[in-house]
Amino acid sequence: MAWTNQTRIRRAEGVLEGSVDGVMILLQPANGEYVGLGGTAARIWDLLAEPTTFGNLVDSLAAEYEVARSECPPDVVQWLEGVRRQDLVSVQTD
Repeated sequence: MAWTNQTRIRRAEGVLEGSVDGVMILLQPANGEYVGLGGTAARIWDLLAEPTTFGNLVDSLAAEYEVARSECPPDVVQWLEGVRRQDLVSVQTD
């Protein structure tokens, strides 16, 4: 999938979340997929509390972690692709 600054991302409907020993756990009941989140991954999930664009997400992460915007996308894309395959987020491209 081609990720652009305008790609819209939101949490998938029905995803359950909780915390166990400081690790955020996400569960997609529709398919039984789950993932544990810590660190930056948990922060990305927090930022997805409201639907956003890929560009806004990367801008927020770059500012918070004080890194160049160009350093974020490969890691962010890899994580988003993983949770997209698990149906934990929905992605809309124009």
